[in-house]
Amino acid sequence: MKKEDSELVNKLSVRQLVAGARQSGSLTNPSYAPSRSIDGIRAHKKFINLLSDQQREIELFTEYTLNSSYVHKYLSKQYRLEISGRCDVWYLDRTDLYLIEIKSYRGPKNSENDLVNPLHWAQAETYAHILLQELKEKHHLNEIHVCLAYVAIDSNEHKLIERVMDADTLQNNFSALCQSWLIHTLSLIDYRQTRDKVNTVSNFPYENLRAGQHFFMRQVIAAIRDREVLFAQAATGSGKTMATIYPALKAQAANLGSVIFYLTNMSSTKLIAEQAIEDLRQAGFLIRSLTLTAKEKICLEPDLYCEMKLCPYAKGYYDRLPPAIQELAELRQVDYATIHSIAKKHLLCPFELQLDYSEWCDVVIGDYNYFFDPRVYLNRFFAEDNKSKHIILIDEAHNLPGRSRQMYSAFIKLSSFRRAAQLLTATEIIDLGPTKLVVNRLRQIIDSLNHLLPVLSDCQAEWQDSTLLGTAIEPRDLLRAKHFIGTRKVLLNFLNNIGSLIYVLGQFLDVFSEWEHRDLLLDLWFDLLFYQRVAESFYDKNYITMIRQTAEDDLIIGQLCLDASVNITAKYYKRYPLIFFSATLSPMRYYQRLLYNAQDSEEPDSLQLPSPFAPQNRLVLAVDHYSVRYQDRGATIRPILELILRTSALKSGHYLVFCPSFNYLRQVESTLKQITVPADWRIMVQKPQFNEQDKRRWLKYFQDTSGQPLLGFACMGSIFNEGIDLSGEQLIGVFIIGTGLPHPSPERELMRQYYEQEFGSGFHYAYTFPGFNRVTQAAGRLIRSETDRGIIVLLDDRYARQDYQQIMPTDWLTKYLHDDDEVISYVTEFWDQF
Repeated sequence: MKKEDSELVNKLSVRQLVAGARQSGSLTNPSYAPSRSIDGIRAHKKFINLLSDQQREIELFTEYTLNSSYVHKYLSKQYRLEISGRCDVWYLDRTDLYLIEIKSYRGPKNSENDLVNPLHWAQAETYAHILLQELKEKHHLNEIHVCLAYVAIDSNEHKLIERVMDADTLQNNFSALCQSWLIHTLSLIDYRQTRDKVNTVSNFPYENLRAGQHFFMRQVIAAIRDREVLFAQAATGSGKTMATIYPALKAQAANLGSVIFYLTNMSSTKLIAEQAIEDLRQAGFLIRSLTLTAKEKICLEPDLYCEMKLCPYAKGYYDRLPPAIQELAELRQVDYATIHSIAKKHLLCPFELQLDYSEWCDVVIGDYNYFFDPRVYLNRFFAEDNKSKHIILIDEAHNLPGRSRQMYSAFIKLSSFRRAAQLLTATEIIDLGPTKLVVNRLRQIIDSLNHLLPVLSDCQAEWQDSTLLGTAIEPRDLLRAKHFIGTRKVLLNFLNNIGSLIYVLGQFLDVFSEWEHRDLLLDLWFDLLFYQRVAESFYDKNYITMIRQTAEDDLIIGQLCLDASVNITAKYYKRYPLIFFSATLSPMRYYQRLLYNAQDSEEPDSLQLPSPFAPQNRLVLAVDHYSVRYQDRGATIRPILELILRTSALKSGHYLVFCPSFNYLRQVESTLKQITVPADWRIMVQKPQFNEQDKRRWLKYFQDTSGQPLLGFACMGSIFNEGIDLSGEQLIGVFIIGTGLPHPSPERELMRQYYEQEFGSGFHYAYTFPGFNRVTQAAGRLIRSETDRGIIVLLDDRYARQDYQQIMPTDWLTKYLHDDDEVISYVTEFWDQF
């Protein structure tokens, strides 16, 4: 929404207009394919090709862009809606004008009532009105044939439903639709106008800026203004959360952005963002914020999980929605507890309620997947036809490369197929036709995967087959390891079998919509659909097909994404301003390559701010005379632990020791029993099964600074590596054993080969850089404020190498030491300063 002179202008798509004005009734399970999904695109093309064959003498206009506006005066204000969209197809047959809106669907639809959705007619009529207004004078038209074409994804069937409508009727319907949208939305429009006035004049919430914070904010504003991408590295405690949210709110108030999305993968970071927003409110800002919660965590009927026909919170949902939205809008900051409470009060699905309320918010806090994940991204904000200028802030961006690879990978277990086949032996359905079709397809896939188990068990055995799951393959096309097979070849025969199973399983699920085990099969069906989608929409040189044995009689087959940079760049490039920021985006070029892949563009802007804290408050030592390589650990673990104990004894306090693996932690426990440890020291060792509750219990010992000296041993890359805030005397030293290298695996080796081919730095991209990020994250647990003091000791002889010294943060002022006595001397001198 923006103000032009005396008008308040809102730009929206036809779909947004229709959904905002006409949504009513209950939530439903989707049977219609989104028009931009691979199935939707295929169905559209199929119908248009058929139409072209039938209308050979007539020119068809497809994906045709239409624009219109609507002006409405209310009291002293004038509102203008600028509406745009693309109709599927229109053509002129002599003097008759036809517009066809195409909808694809799954499953049996036996009657017109089964097919037609009122929203579909509203959408088609809106396109028809705009098109007729555009063409009526030129072609002397006063009516149009408005058609809905329903195309079955699983067959070649289609049904065409037609209405002939005149210009006046369409004009009246269009005006009513726009007025209905405005009635629903006037309060939001007025709120945003007030918000912009308030936030334009509101000031920074703190008395002083941190060093570099003002420059950071200027760079953020520039990126938002120019709709560019910015990579920013700023130390923990430097105020990077406020340095992104504050300028984003100022840009929003200046109509440079619509909704601000603050995305992170960590719960603790979401809490920091919430607190920053509350501080801004206290400083006078007007902000509605929402923290999104995952569906499985907030569902009020987990036993009916998303079975819309049975769930009481789905029935009549839209009829009860408006008062709940108004109640939420009064609360300013909304989170899990708020949504849960109001959803119960109004008998509404809490997950859908938070999504509907998100459209009324200024800032939405959530996980990366709400923007990047092709399965769960927020279509209402990020659909292709949504032209809103949202602002995207990506915190802890160093975690996104790994997460994005997961988002664009697809896996299915052999046991999932077996479980489905077992469910279908139920006596009430086993002899029915639809059941037999599914079982036959399942058995075909199960038999082919079972055949691979002996081959996976013995990687030394010669490859005897000329095919892999029915696709011709040469031994040179395979990477084989213990319990693993990988190939870059697309297994077309297996994909065809998956496609056949999707078709018959979809029919079964539609026929047996009330069957008690349907939800279990539905999970498999969705996994199959995504597996097929990855193969058809994403699979390229950045993928491999892998098969891994996970148990004696089970395996997992997957399409593994080695590099998702192309996919995630497509989400934002030339669409949204985006800020990637973290305390650890080093080496910067590494993260830029993994998160920004725009072939026709220059490198994105980057910003690396030095730590705002006094360098004399931190001592960083790299002890390079101990090998922590796997084969040497038995010989070096005792002298390393003895050095840690000697160093910690120089100043009593709380220390964290990060170890390479949980296996190493087990060796630590046994070795400590052979070493004399002061009786008054508390020694704690992280267990592999630790959860968030265990983490909080552990951290309480660190937060109590009145107790005994404390030495906590944790696994690098675990829940203690990030998202813990220990300041002052709560933590005065961090020891990091090793270089954090990821555990070698066939998948990691394929990643190394891929990056070697792409960038010529395979080992660094697959191992060194991800490992060193763990190191810098672990080191970042220390020094959280201007008054904190402490030591960081890195223990591994590889730190003496040039490649590691080149990526060592310059503001660490690292000192490289070659024996234990040097360590003791430097640490003693450091503590003597204070």
